[in-house]
Amino acid sequence: MSAKKISLLLCSGLLVLSACGGPEPGTDSNPSASSPMSLSPSSTESPRPSSSPTVTVSPATASTSASPTAPASSSTPATANPTNQQPGAAHQTTAPPLTERKGYIPQGAVPVTSFYPVSENWNVGILVSPSGNIGCDVRGTTTAVCGVVSYAEERKYTEPSALLARWIFPLDDSVQQVELGARGDALFFMMNQSNPSGGSAQVVPYGTSVYSQHLACESAQEAMTCWNTKTGRGVVMSREGYSTF
Repeated sequence: MSAKKISLLLCSGLLVLSACGGPEPGTDSNPSASSPMSLSPSSTESPRPSSSPTVTVSPATASTSASPTAPASSSTPATANPTNQQPGAAHQTTAPPLTERKGYIPQGAVPVTSFYPVSENWNVGILVSPSGNIGCDVRGTTTAVCGVVSYAEERKYTEPSALLARWIFPLDDSVQQVELGARGDALFFMMNQSNPSGGSAQVVPYGTSVYSQHLACESAQEAMTCWNTKTGRGVVMSREGYSTF
């Protein structure tokens, strides 16, 4: 099946939404996937052409200015079997230091059960903080990406001359150093529409944690902390700033 795409444009520091259709952005290999909304800045409020947008993710060296405080302890494609996790990963009672998160899933963590139906055979796990400002897409066993919406809206870490805002954090198995990256299209967790697999993005209440495939996240009022349970690499994200580990 295909899903309606919502384009989200940044114009004069504001997000402009417009509905359009098209295939999944270039970062995803599935050619039949539907594309989320656009976050590319524009000098006018004209809607994007209906042709397929190109998603650009250009990692950049991460800045840790205004780094939030890490919260206290609070993994096959991402389909209807969300409880799959990295072999060897275990639920632990005591949270290890951020630098020792490889194989760690918090005790009491629940599986992600909300999915965006990109196509008939591909669903993306989607989760979001209670504020809606921070969320993640779990796109398969080895692929996940998180983002902070306000970084895109405010272009907090983006050079004035840059076309694309820097606001996402790829947490794939292949990532050995988490860095802040740029992207022109929205992530699926931002697509606030119902779907057969569980509705909109799964809200992770403060003080709780979730996991799906190789991604685990802890939600706290001051920040959301997410990491790849296979590599142990991750990021602490808040409106005020971020830090990677």
